[in-house]
Amino acid sequence: MNEPENHFRKLERMYLSAPINSGFYKGITLVISDEKAELTLKIEPKFFHAAHAIHGSVYFKMLDDAAFFYFLRTIPLEVGKSYKYDRYFKKDLNLVVIKVVKREKMELPDGKEVTCLILNPVVGEEGLFAPKSRAMLWLTDDERRLPVQIRAKLPFGTVTLRLEKISTEGAAE
Repeated sequence: MNEPENHFRKLERMYLSAPINSGFYKGITLVISDEKAELTLKIEPKFFHAAHAIHGSVYFKMLDDAAFFYFLRTIPLEVGKSYKYDRYFKKDLNLVVIKVVKREKMELPDGKEVTCLILNPVVGEEGLFAPKSRAMLWLTDDERRLPVQIRAKLPFGTVTLRLEKISTEGAAE
């Protein structure tokens, strides 16, 4: 085993041997590799409090709205496939289903035409990403995965949110 691999295995053992992870979160797994760490935790009823939300100690192992969106931008997505996740932090909104519908050309605010992946996210039974809203999310099909557009049908009409400006101000060089 090379030095980085040995280090990754030590980190995994250290994390998994912590009393909270070997006791309360029994069954949790962690796999670390170069530039990637994958934590798996089966969600159980004991992780939710009386208000039907994830208890704070679990929250940071889960994906909230912003983290879930970022997560979608970092994973491989294949047209025609559906991906299912039960790691959303609100119990009543699990199972989250992401269907990769197709590719389509879109124009960015700077006039450049890019290929986008069109996703159909389904989250819960009510709201912007409910099945009946038939929400669609356009992400650039490149390493940036920029959100270009979101469209959903709501009871009062169709709502479209479109990227208006791209700024690199303050971005790392």
